[in-house]
Amino acid sequence: MPERIEGERLYIAQFMMEMFPKGNYALNVPLGPIPDSLTRELSLGAAARLFNPSRRRVDAVAWEPERYILVESKLRDPLPAIGQLIVYKGLAEKTPDLPWYDGQPIVMWSAVPFVLEEVEVEAREHGVRTITFQPSWLEHYFEGFQKYFTKQYRQDRQERLRMRRILGLE
Repeated sequence: MPERIEGERLYIAQFMMEMFPKGNYALNVPLGPIPDSLTRELSLGAAARLFNPSRRRVDAVAWEPERYILVESKLRDPLPAIGQLIVYKGLAEKTPDLPWYDGQPIVMWSAVPFVLEEVEVEAREHGVRTITFQPSWLEHYFEGFQKYFTKQYRQDRQERLRMRRILGLE
């Protein structure tokens, strides 16, 4: 049985390292306004920390002098990333604590291992650039994902769960 890979997190981390080797990016960034009532009572940082669980999160942001990049990644279906990015751009424009944002134009990137042409056309029409990124471990990830739905995998999983119960591990 192949080891479990935290696919989406690994994927976005590697994508950002590849695209921005000098840094200038952040992962899992909260977006959206923070209630004025909180910022009046607390500092912006304290209000943001208190309100962060309620905020949406974009997979990554990157900052350059000429642009600010929102990045959303999807491994199995790139379509939801496009819709999320459109919403996230609106939220980013209202985010008072966006890391290193200094008024640059906001652009949207969708990082995906593959994309159908019609989805890419729609993305482009909505201002989203799709970037195909295929790290070496991706094939192993998809093989494991496909096996997940097989009869043999379900039987093996039931046996592992049974053994955990017998050994007192659950």
